Amino acid sequence: MSTSEAISLAPLPAYLRLRWWLLGRLVREIGWWRLALLLPFGLMGVGNALVAAARHPVGQWAAPVLVAGSVLSAHRQRADYRFLATVAPGFRPWLAVEYALLTLPVALALGAL
Repeated sequence: MSTSEAISLAPLPAYLRLRWWLLGRLVREIGWWRLALLLPFGLMGVGNALVAAARHPVGQWAAPVLVAGSVLSAHRQRADYRFLATVAPGFRPWLAVEYALLTLPVALALGAL
């Protein structure tokens, strides 16, 4: 890793902490009890879909495409894109790390099955 890459990735933990705080604020606004009720059912539904996709040859290729499409869709709808460009000009590697962390559970699930 070059020096410029190390400098641009140094604020990454602060950025991830900011995202964690935003998630906490969202949980407070929505309510922890709603998430406690809905999150297990959502995880079970997504888990069943991943198991079904991993067992089918076409599904093994469709699942990564669907995940990439959903990440691309979420990226295009980001409300904080201009803010990040203004505050931190080297924010693109941060987004790459954030998206990699979001897709990691799906990659691990498909790799394990």
